[in-house]
Amino acid sequence: MKMKICIGKTKSGGDCKARPISGSDYCFFHDPKSASKQREARGVEKAAGKAG
Repeated sequence: MKMKICIGKTKSGGDCKARPISGSDYCFFHDPKSASKQREARGVEKAAGKAG
């Protein structure tokens, strides 16, 4: 059985090789529904970088 992969594309135009999140055809990074969670995660990373 072939493993399902994300239908998103990389910045260079290649196929994403990540596994999709449950109930989606996209991985966390390409799923439009995850956009707010992605922004939140980036904000946490930026805040952590400034603290050090």
